[in-house]
Amino acid sequence: MSAAKTHKKNSVRISLLIATAAIIIMMVYGYTFSTGEHLKEQAYYTVEQDVGDIVIEIESSVGFAISSIQLASQSATQSMTSDVIEDVNAILDPLLESTPFNFIEDILADGWNTMNDGGVPFDASDREYYRQGIQGKTGIWINFTPRKSKEVLLNFYTPLYYEGEIVGVFTGTLGGDTNMKPLLKSSFFGEEMIGFLCDSSGHIIASTVDGLAANTVIQTYLKQTMRVSDQSCEIFSEHMSQSDGTAFEFRETGGNAVCCISRVEDLGWHVIQIVPAKSLANAMRTTTVQSVLVVGLIILLFACYFLYTDREQRKQSALEIEQHRGVIEVLSREYSCVYLINTETGYVEPFRLTGEMDKFFGEDMKEGILWNDSLPNYVERFVREDCKADFYQKFTLENLMAELQKDGETINYEYVKDSDGKQRVFRAMVSYLPGGKVRRIVVGFADINEQRENELVMQQELQEALQRAEAASKAKSAFLFNMSHDIRTPMNAIIGFTDIAIKENTNEAVAGCLEKISLSSKHLLTLINDVLDISRVESGKVVYTPMPTNLCEVTDTVLAIMQGFLTNRKLNFRVERPQEGGHCGALTDPVRIREILVNILGNAVKFTDDGGTITFSMGTRPGEDELHHVVWYKIADTGRGMSEEFLPHVFDEFSQEESGARTQYKGTGLGMAITKRYVNMMGGTIHVTSKKGVGTTFTVELPMELTVVGDVSKQEASVAQHDLTGVRVLLAEDNDLNAEIAMILLQEKGMTVTRAADGAQAVEAFAHNPPGSFDVILMDIMMPQMNGFEATKAIRCMENRPDGTYIPIIAMTANAFAEDVQASLDAGMNGHLSKPIVMDEVVKTIARNLKK
Repeated sequence: MSAAKTHKKNSVRISLLIATAAIIIMMVYGYTFSTGEHLKEQAYYTVEQDVGDIVIEIESSVGFAISSIQLASQSATQSMTSDVIEDVNAILDPLLESTPFNFIEDILADGWNTMNDGGVPFDASDREYYRQGIQGKTGIWINFTPRKSKEVLLNFYTPLYYEGEIVGVFTGTLGGDTNMKPLLKSSFFGEEMIGFLCDSSGHIIASTVDGLAANTVIQTYLKQTMRVSDQSCEIFSEHMSQSDGTAFEFRETGGNAVCCISRVEDLGWHVIQIVPAKSLANAMRTTTVQSVLVVGLIILLFACYFLYTDREQRKQSALEIEQHRGVIEVLSREYSCVYLINTETGYVEPFRLTGEMDKFFGEDMKEGILWNDSLPNYVERFVREDCKADFYQKFTLENLMAELQKDGETINYEYVKDSDGKQRVFRAMVSYLPGGKVRRIVVGFADINEQRENELVMQQELQEALQRAEAASKAKSAFLFNMSHDIRTPMNAIIGFTDIAIKENTNEAVAGCLEKISLSSKHLLTLINDVLDISRVESGKVVYTPMPTNLCEVTDTVLAIMQGFLTNRKLNFRVERPQEGGHCGALTDPVRIREILVNILGNAVKFTDDGGTITFSMGTRPGEDELHHVVWYKIADTGRGMSEEFLPHVFDEFSQEESGARTQYKGTGLGMAITKRYVNMMGGTIHVTSKKGVGTTFTVELPMELTVVGDVSKQEASVAQHDLTGVRVLLAEDNDLNAEIAMILLQEKGMTVTRAADGAQAVEAFAHNPPGSFDVILMDIMMPQMNGFEATKAIRCMENRPDGTYIPIIAMTANAFAEDVQASLDAGMNGHLSKPIVMDEVVKTIARNLKK
């Protein structure tokens, strides 16, 4: 009866297996049948995506090349003298290194060219790029019949100026196959597509096909190589005229191929990607083989499952018997020696013995040996002297049983084994063997000497890596220090000469432009400060400096910067703010507020199309008490808006909803993250609402302590109005432009200025003039011969010159980090002015120190 039931049960299982396999085969057959259409749809999608991406890459590469040739021409212009006009080759090689071009050349006004590779000059006056460039135009000329190359060449040209006149044409050359071919490569299911870049008439500029002759037309290639019929060529030409980026089919030698054509709008070029019929067939075969393999694997898995469940029932009891031995087998893979100790009798059962342990204890254990009796022999023979006592105490049977209170607990102990003078680190593991009528203890010994040595090596490598990281950090700090100085030096000239121009100018239109340049320059300086102080940004500790602030003036500055954003844009900009006379005084950080508002307004301009509206509103509401209020700002636009899915990520670093946004709008994705950080730092809140295609609204609320605008800087105003006429200044400045600006501004205030070109000259000027010759010293830091710190210390320590100990020495330097200010004070200076210099701050600082 039992056998019959078993036979019936097995028959049911086999029938179920056969039925399941049949269903799976039918499903896979249907899947394979529809694979052809699916692959075709996939090919349509793939070529459309790839063509779009390639168009963007080509536009970016061409744009970069045009910018590069213009910059190279400007650099050449700056390096030229009257002697170099006829020998521009002397400056071509250095310029080539900073461009993407294979070679660059200069064509003089008479049409003869000079190339950076030293080639023989030739008359290029018949070339189109010469005729266009000599007329002052910048562009691209495609050379389908090059004289020295087998590939089509792209000549980027721009005029070369000298003293305001065109003296030649500067050109850079890229190869169609060398530079454009890599951009055209793509694949479909592991099969390479065929890619082309053609001009508006169909002539091939570059392609993934090797060996194409220059000046080949795409239709010629289709007919001669792919054997495309005239009718299919007409279909191809029709899609080429549309270039809308939509995939289509055409007939070729091996069957139907899938193609997509898209236009590079600004250039009139065409990007073409083709999935040949052969590639589609190969993908179909690959998919069919994969389907068959999947079917076979599934059937195999079902068969294994049924066999496994049947055998599991019969093996269950046997597995329970072998369970303990299996545990020990696993242990023995790691441990060279494994023992079982019977806790009732104290006898040792060797499970695994190797090498000298087998030789030393093997025969005794066959006859029977007690754990506690063998322990002293092992300790004496194999344990290093300084480990003997501790090892013996821990490994007596009584101590092991006391330490192992329950199943699952494990003791691990490391010691040094000493065998015939060879010392190695070992680990002993002790644990109860689960189950069983008689409790037994498992003891395993493993050689971990190599593991410990590897750990030491790893620790050494980590230490070296740490040292390298610290060195890299120091290098980064040095780089930022130098970048801060190098950027601030020209910024000082820009801001300084702009201020001088404002004072000297009498034209109202020019005055307005100069004022906007001044405001934008100062805002740019603020951005430079935050970007260069990368350590604060990385740690989230950007300095927040509340000070008495006129919020109305801050708003005026932001709106002035906004006018620069609106240049050449057709946007409606509305401003809603309290009437004049409202409360404008508060203790806050004007730099951070300006940064917050400019970031949001800049995004509104970027993401709002012409004809749209941007509204800026501000106001106040009561705060936590009478001494505080909350200032709110609302910026609303009718731009492109954001989706609900993206809104939670708008303040994430590097977040942009559209993959092409960073290229299209020239943003880094950091603006909103920085804005959020500033708002949080000031204890405020920022909220955003947006709808795709409708617009976006940002609302910022900042709590502030009230103050009176008239009393904001009464003391500083008093100091600023101090008459400095006749004050004698020793100016230590190595940069001629910065020195010129400083001397003009100081002399306008009635001061007398003596300039020293470096620190050594400053010390000499002070020493060789009698006491009282100078009232104050303005000291640059980074100077040749002797830097500002060294010069200050030399003056402070000068013998027979007591005035050297107290004369005000004020740093006036492009080094503007917090640590630079502290370094100036530590060197014995009385103050620190950061470049670009602000004359009001200079006057206040000098007056304050003279008053002291």
